Amino acid sequence: MEIKNGRKAIYKGKEYRVLRIKGDKTKVELISHDEEDLVENGFELVYNERTKLPEIGIYSKIVPLEEIENAYSLRTIIWYKGRDFYIHNEAENGYFRVFGSWEFQKKHNLEIISVDGPNDLTLKIPKAEVEKVELEKEGILGFEVSEDERLMEIELD
Repeated sequence: MEIKNGRKAIYKGKEYRVLRIKGDKTKVELISHDEEDLVENGFELVYNERTKLPEIGIYSKIVPLEEIENAYSLRTIIWYKGRDFYIHNEAENGYFRVFGSWEFQKKHNLEIISVDGPNDLTLKIPKAEVEKVELEKEGILGFEVSEDERLMEIELD
């Protein structure tokens, strides 16, 4: 199962990570990890601001908003013990990393990965105990998502 989180845009039929450009509501920056985009779609290498060296495997392109076919925000959600959690990412084999609370951690005796704030924890949840997985999709940048696309159940492998 692929965990999909973040802001995405469809450009020339392909999904990219999308970033707003500060102070410009007419353009967006697309991020790719596909080297073919350098030649085929006019992307450029991303340079590290501190070292001024290229970031290996990261490419970007500034495009006018009207060239974007669709844009949306994605969040992968798991259901565990009757409660929903946004998946941070996959931890080692057989576990998900999620954000939770001290109360939930104590009640279900979950392993703490990190303490992120006074009542914010990153917890390990066993995949085998997950009740279901859903993908939440919400339109961004003026784009809409149809009702049947807003929340889709996905297979857990």
